[in-house]
Amino acid sequence: MARRRTSRKKPTRRRSKRGLNVVNAAELYLQTNILTKSMFGANPLEFVTGRTSGFGLSGPGGEMPDYLTNVYRPGSDGSILTLPELLGVNSANYTVPFGGSDAIMPQIQNNLANFGGIGKVLTQTIVLKAGFTIGKKLLRKQRTVMNEGIKMLGLKGTVSV
Repeated sequence: MARRRTSRKKPTRRRSKRGLNVVNAAELYLQTNILTKSMFGANPLEFVTGRTSGFGLSGPGGEMPDYLTNVYRPGSDGSILTLPELLGVNSANYTVPFGGSDAIMPQIQNNLANFGGIGKVLTQTIVLKAGFTIGKKLLRKQRTVMNEGIKMLGLKGTVSV
């Protein structure tokens, strides 16, 4: 048998930092939008922040914007569920629903039925995933050119397409 050579250990390869992939971030946001819209009745931004009445910059008549005076605005009809609402944050008269007898699951089921059911959610999820997968393959050359341009700008480790 041949004798093994003793040599120095080869240095480990290190991957370069990839940064934020804008296409993957867009796909994630749209996928999250499907789920939060169907179950909670709010888009992802509304769901996380609890602001469901809009994000306008000025109120009618030029008064102070509502988002500066009132941070937490759950849906007035109760059909919109938000994360702060579920956790009992920013509300003195709201109890934390986990483990209690609150009507969260019936409201989620009602929102899902109003959205079109679980079939519509699954269909939109599959179509979105297939669309992004096919789109990434079809636009591979254009994405490569854009990533090279980003690299020339010096933003390689920060953002990619």
